[in-house]
Amino acid sequence: MTGSRRRSAWKPPAESRWRACGQSLRPASISSRSARSRRTSTRSTCRCASKRRPVAEPARKFSVPAQLLHWLIAALILFQVPLAWYMIDLPVSPDKLASYALHKSLGITILGLSCCRLAWRWLSPPPPLPANMRPVERALAQLTHGGLYLLSFAMPLSGWMNSSAANFPVSVFRLFTLPDLVAPDPQLHERLELLHRLLSYGLLALLLLHVGAALYHHVLRRDNVLLAMLPFARLR
Repeated sequence: MTGSRRRSAWKPPAESRWRACGQSLRPASISSRSARSRRTSTRSTCRCASKRRPVAEPARKFSVPAQLLHWLIAALILFQVPLAWYMIDLPVSPDKLASYALHKSLGITILGLSCCRLAWRWLSPPPPLPANMRPVERALAQLTHGGLYLLSFAMPLSGWMNSSAANFPVSVFRLFTLPDLVAPDPQLHERLELLHRLLSYGLLALLLLHVGAALYHHVLRRDNVLLAMLPFARLR
């Protein structure tokens, strides 16, 4: 009896060792599978993140024609503003008429250069904005640039229409005379004169904002926004 009890209680050592090994290996196999799955998910996440992350374009400057048109238009506008203030206060005299004729000729020149600049911008896209700019800054930059382009067309056209409504011809440097855009109309002349003046205030405000933003990027942000438009400057 004792022998049978001992036989029934006795278990092969190999079986007990296999069971013990199986119990000890189960957690290890589960942990290795979970670690493997974590590594796989991490790799896939990294691949997705690398695909979503935008690749920053290398810094580049504006083309030479774009720089030339930009600074030429800017110089003409900066000359036009004090010329307009000067000629308004002059009494009716040959000097006043000559100042108005020069103001009109320069305005038509700005209009032609703005057309060339817009066409060149379409042919040769400008460098992208810095990648570290916030969405608000990007929106302000785009609105400012769009406003400057719009006013560079609206200012000369409104002045041309104003002269036509006042029954004054628009002669471009005494080389040729432009046709009238509207018929002579004293009331329309007063409205267009007011519109031309208001547009000039808006142009000055956008110019100050544009210059301030360029200096902010150059001095504080230390990026290539201003350097990209300077003809002889090197990018950082």
